[in-house]
Amino acid sequence: MSEKKIVDVPSISCANCKTKIEKALTPIVEEVDVNIGTKKVTFIAEDYDLVKKTLADINYPIQEEKSEKNNDNKLLIIGIIGGLYFLIKMIVLHFLKLDVPFLEYNFIDFIVATIVQFTLGIRYYKGLLSDLKYKTFGMDFLVATSTTIAYVYSIYLMLFDSSQMLFFEIQVILLVVIFIGNTIEDIIKKKSSKDLEALLDLQVKQVLVKQDDEFILKDIEFIKENDIIKVKPGDKVPLDGIILSGTTKVNESLLTGEENLIPKNLKDEVIGGSINMDQVITLKVTKDYKNSYLNTLINQITDISDNKPQIQKVGDKIISYFVPIILILSLISFIVWYMITKDLSMSIYVALSTLIIACPCALGLATPISFMIGNSKFSQKHLLIQSIDKVMNIQKIDTIAFDKTGTLIDKNITEIKYHTKEDTSLLSTIKSIESQSNHPLAKMIVEFLGDYDTVELKDPIVENKGVGLEYDGYKIGSIKILKEEAKKDIQNPSNIFVTKNDKLILEFVLDYTLRKEAKDVISQLNKKYKTIMITGDQKENALKVDKELNFSEVYSEVLPEEKINIIKDQQEKGRTIMYIGDGINDTLALAQADISIAINGDVEAVKQISDIVLISNNLNNLNDLFYIAKRVKNNVYQNYLWAFSYNVIAIPLAMMGKLNPLVAGVMMMLSSIFVISNANRLLRIK
Repeated sequence: MSEKKIVDVPSISCANCKTKIEKALTPIVEEVDVNIGTKKVTFIAEDYDLVKKTLADINYPIQEEKSEKNNDNKLLIIGIIGGLYFLIKMIVLHFLKLDVPFLEYNFIDFIVATIVQFTLGIRYYKGLLSDLKYKTFGMDFLVATSTTIAYVYSIYLMLFDSSQMLFFEIQVILLVVIFIGNTIEDIIKKKSSKDLEALLDLQVKQVLVKQDDEFILKDIEFIKENDIIKVKPGDKVPLDGIILSGTTKVNESLLTGEENLIPKNLKDEVIGGSINMDQVITLKVTKDYKNSYLNTLINQITDISDNKPQIQKVGDKIISYFVPIILILSLISFIVWYMITKDLSMSIYVALSTLIIACPCALGLATPISFMIGNSKFSQKHLLIQSIDKVMNIQKIDTIAFDKTGTLIDKNITEIKYHTKEDTSLLSTIKSIESQSNHPLAKMIVEFLGDYDTVELKDPIVENKGVGLEYDGYKIGSIKILKEEAKKDIQNPSNIFVTKNDKLILEFVLDYTLRKEAKDVISQLNKKYKTIMITGDQKENALKVDKELNFSEVYSEVLPEEKINIIKDQQEKGRTIMYIGDGINDTLALAQADISIAINGDVEAVKQISDIVLISNNLNNLNDLFYIAKRVKNNVYQNYLWAFSYNVIAIPLAMMGKLNPLVAGVMMMLSSIFVISNANRLLRIK
């Protein structure tokens, strides 16, 4: 049976690594995703051992034991000793001009260089071989090629022309610098992925689930919606659920940023990943593991490839040509310098500098690392980003349109007003009819009639969009279902009405409550954007809401198919529009808008068609959305500006012989470290 796994692959360093892994695994897995920032590979496959072997064969072994880290430490010690030997030699012989015979033996240089080349350098050789196999060339190729040239040419000079300067010291110190640089990168990247690591730590492997009359442990993947689970004090809540028994307090700080302990009572919702701090509670699971809030956040941060923005695709395309171009430029440098100077050593010196100074890693890391951190910040603000490209263009928005009910206001049924004799069987029928619809008002009625049983319906339900439902002589919906003479006696035309054979039999009395944050949010947005309210509700109710919120334009009594025409009209006037809605009647408008935002709810189609989902249903998150999106976009452009500027300036300098290969190696590593450090500035977003 196929199984989804997320594994650590420490040797991932750039976009080239991602391409190679995906090419190697695609034939043997159902799905694969490589996250450069967290150095994790997510895949769905039947044969885990085959995946493990394939990754090891291409020099990307899965880290399963701490011994691999210990091995890296041993290699680093070997490299540092070798590097110190050559550093001391340079200082003593070249700068202090001291006579130390021991340091003048080329054979000792050869031994030290050989040990370093085939210990620290072995990973780059493996990378070179997989580069050749999959025709994707990256930093491993450049490092292996340049250090091998220096090593082989030094052996040649040692044997046949000892009067020339050897390149052993350049080769060894270069390998050590790059190895140390990679270690520093790993440390910084680890910091970058701290939000994801914290979320992963919240995942629970096994759950106490009720089976017959007892609770038994089951793997979390096998827990289904509506199962009853038990959570003990101090344990992590495994899945989203509603409390059936017990009262407690929970810590949701890693999920919501809320540091205070939050009281939870009967029928309260509890988020998977929060920590039960007080009493034993039992929960009815509302979302299985795949659809849980915590898993949604984790997938959002880790699933970079599916959300790859256009700017990253352009960067990846450039990288695919980058190394071959550098190889050509290095060869040209060698030929030109040799033709002019007839000095083989100097020509190799310049060619090596050209190979080493180029930094494809900085280009490859420019977007993934920023988007990974940005995604974690969006998640902290309860923003589920489904289209990064759209979010990156959010600064182009000049008009924001809102649905009213469920978006700006909450409706609640307070009572039932009868116009005929009370009949409980009638309420069961109404509940059964409404349960066939995904409309927010229908769900509200079903919830209000929660204690009533449903009955079997023989005929299909007819849904008249913007009006209501029909079944076997029943009509349930807005005041539009009433005859004109019946409308005269209605006190509140905003209620939900029920008729039987066109005779009014009851109405659900509604209470409208403006979202507490709506006034401040719309007030802030009005300073910069044109705001519009588009609602199917009556003009009187729309104007009542507008009086409090002060929109630029208001459209009322609008059918779902008419909403799209309003948005098209704004777009034809040259405006770039964002639409925010929550119901099935908003799907056309969401699809037409330049950027669409769904209020989180039970209508899956609305969430799937939207670019962004407000998971916590808090409109304040709109301000967070604009702020974080601007910071992430600026950060990506800063990274690209540095990466391109660095290569454009450094490569010509190397070709002109103005850069020592050792200096080039240091600069190359600092370039990658700069990009990662700059992206880490996004961690400061609160």
